[in-house]
Amino acid sequence: MGLIAVELEKAGIPTTFVLFEDQEATFLAQAGLNGQGVLPAVTVPAAELTEEARARQAGREVVDDVVNGLTRGIPPYLERNENRLIPSPSVLTFRGEDYGGAYQAFMETFTERRWGDGLPLIPPTPERVEWVLEGTDRTPGTVLGAMGPSMGEVTVRQLAINAAMAGARPEHLPVIIAAMEAITAYPYDYHAPLARGVAPLVIVNGPIVDQLGINHAQNELGPHPGYPAGAVIGRAINLAMRNLGGFGRGYVPPAQHGQPGTYTGLVIGEAEDVVPWTPLNVELGFERGTNTVTVLGVSGTVGVPGPNPEHAAAFVPPSIPFWPSTRFAWQRSTVGVLLVTPLQARRFFGQGRSKQDIKEVLYTYARTPRDEFERTWQLDEFEPTGFIGWLLRTTPEDEPIPIAAGPDSFLVVTAGGWDSSVAFSWLFTDLYMNVPTTKVVHLPQDWEDLLSER
Repeated sequence: MGLIAVELEKAGIPTTFVLFEDQEATFLAQAGLNGQGVLPAVTVPAAELTEEARARQAGREVVDDVVNGLTRGIPPYLERNENRLIPSPSVLTFRGEDYGGAYQAFMETFTERRWGDGLPLIPPTPERVEWVLEGTDRTPGTVLGAMGPSMGEVTVRQLAINAAMAGARPEHLPVIIAAMEAITAYPYDYHAPLARGVAPLVIVNGPIVDQLGINHAQNELGPHPGYPAGAVIGRAINLAMRNLGGFGRGYVPPAQHGQPGTYTGLVIGEAEDVVPWTPLNVELGFERGTNTVTVLGVSGTVGVPGPNPEHAAAFVPPSIPFWPSTRFAWQRSTVGVLLVTPLQARRFFGQGRSKQDIKEVLYTYARTPRDEFERTWQLDEFEPTGFIGWLLRTTPEDEPIPIAAGPDSFLVVTAGGWDSSVAFSWLFTDLYMNVPTTKVVHLPQDWEDLLSER
């Protein structure tokens, strides 16, 4: 559809496509990757077409949008600025009988334009955005990357606007910037991960974990009033992915089921100072003490009871539906992240066991029975790369099929509370965003002053 629209628009023929919401990402991606920019389209929830009466009503409701698309080409609340779309007017004013009424008007407008996630937003007033921008020395117009599906530019100011709506403070902005640099550096950073319910896991290393209060202790994947920074940082990242990936239209992720990580995100710190294990960023080639963020897409989390890594390996899913299609992809993919509580990590360290030892256990035990593997893949006769056949030939016949290319296909991170009843959490990956990407967090010159104002 997107390619057809591109060719028609290039020929000077106005178009407007009526799409299901879950088709919009593909439409935007095709237009963006072909250099066409935003194309007029109207979305309708698929559920509206399940009954004739509802379908007729849905058709009547989109008539004005179709006419606007054919005559103006872009949503009425946007205007073109060279190759960008910006809100029109550039400053929005909301009024009411009191603050509550004005705030309600703000929320209704932002929700209607899909610039929010359904939860309450903090109005991104010019003053608040400028305040958040105090967290970086980079100029507001600095381009950090491109965000799909539209492949629109991601600038520092745009991130600050979304960070302000999420409730972020200036000192949070360096982490948000680094995370978005990592996400936009990834080759599959547009709609495909969200279509499969994948959310970015952001693992923070370095002194900034304690400086900002990023949770690395109990309930690190959930709310903790003592460590609030991860929630607003994660929400800022998710709002940016939503708003900057749709050419200002407020991109709706097309996942069939989605996951809660796309609300407040999955931002955790590594408890690298409580266990003498090698921190994750050092394993990935950075000096100890460097502030970094590592981003990896995950599909979900599983709490693992039991004291040993063998127990954790039993909870690693065989991932047959997510098996890579090529040997190259299999060898570079990360299967998942194992979070180990500090108490359990200290016990392992006392036993002389390192992170690498834990990875070896996961690789040895996390395997798929050979007969099950063969039975599953017999259903799929189309296997153009020969990868599955190669894997079967190179695995001894009396051994199960490994789900990973080697021990380094697993990440081990120390985080969590000090209870030993659930010593591990397993976060599994998908086909997309399954190679960790790490970026350094760049701090402004007045960093210490910002921290003193918290």
